[in-house]
Parts: sequence; C-alpha cells; structure tokens
Amino acid sequence: MSKEIELKLAMEDRGEYQKLLRDPQVFDGTYNTYKLEAIYYDTAQFALTRRKVSLRLRKENGQLVATMKYGGGVRDGLHLRREINRRVDDEVMDISHFPEKEKELAMLIGQEALNPIVTTSIIRKLKRVVFGQSLLELALDKGCVMALGQQVPILELELELLEGSPDDLYRFREECLSGYHFHTDNLSKFQKAISLYGDLPETFR
Repeated sequence: MSKEIELKLAMEDRGEYQKLLRDPQVFDGTYNTYKLEAIYYDTAQFALTRRKVSLRLRKENGQLVATMKYGGGVRDGLHLRREINRRVDDEVMDISHFPEKEKELAMLIGQEALNPIVTTSIIRKLKRVVFGQSLLELALDKGCVMALGQQVPILELELELLEGSPDDLYRFREECLSGYHFHTDNLSKFQKAISLYGDLPETFR
C-alpha cells in the first residue's frame, strides 16, 4: 500500500508532444515506452465508484497488474490517493488480489458481480528525474479512454512524486515547462471515461 502524489497536466497543443520528448530539461530523448491497456471494474449500480474506489486490471507491456485506488482527493491538479498494486497471472478481477482490503470490498459489493465499465489504451513515455530535493517520475500519456462505445482522447503529462516534497512538482512545472501550453487537470483518466455515462451524479467525478 502506498500514497500516490501526482500533478496532472493536460496538453493543449498536440504539436508540442515531440518537442517535449526532445527537450533537454524534460525527457531529453531518453525515456522508456510502455503500452498500457486497462479495464476498470464496478457493479451495475456503481457501488465502488459511488465511494470513490476504483479497481483496475492493466497490461503493462505484457505484464498484468491489479490496482486498487481509494481515498485522498484533488486540488489544483494535485492528485493524492492510496494505491495498492499487485502482479497477477490471469485476466480476471477478483477482490482477493487485495487481501488487506478484501473484507471492505466485499461489504461494498455485496452480492453484485464485478463487470468491466471503462477501458483505456495509452502509450506512455516514462522517465525518472532528480529535481531539487526530490525524485520525480514523468509520464507523458497519449491515447484514449472508452465507455459505452464512446471515447475521450488523452494527451497529458503526469508528474509523480516518488521521494521528496510536493513543492518540487510545482517548481518543476514553473522552471521546466513554462514554455508549454498545459493546464492543471482535476480529472483522472477513469473519471473522464465515467463522464461518458452522463447521468451519473456529480459526486462520482
């Protein structure tokens, strides 16, 4: 179990994508590329989403990882959530993947089945950098999120704090990204896909 702290920035100018990858202050042409295919699960009544819990199975360059996110919040693009990640062997979402939260999940779900509600397809450019007193992970994501046969395009940069102070996330943006057209994004990829369900209460977002 860990705490995820990240500053999410949506890119306004698609023409800046390659420029960002070559920028010596940012990716500098050196990064790892990952293909991320994910499925999010919930009940027909959105028992988990109502309580701001998400369950995800994601294939990361062929490796399956089950993830549970919960708690926390977001302010000015800074997302804070609790996160549990486990490598798994088969493409079946089961709450037993998260033994420390299994009883709690069972109470939320009750007798309902878990079904796919959202899918995502992302190409991620990833790099770690030391900045100030912190270790940051830069993730440049391009792709889409899908639900109900519709999709929302994704082009965003996530600055995740691995070690150090959240202040360095903002300092990195100010010092290294000032020449780019970004805006802070308070919605996760999952929330953007959930918005395609239209009739869901605003508290789901």
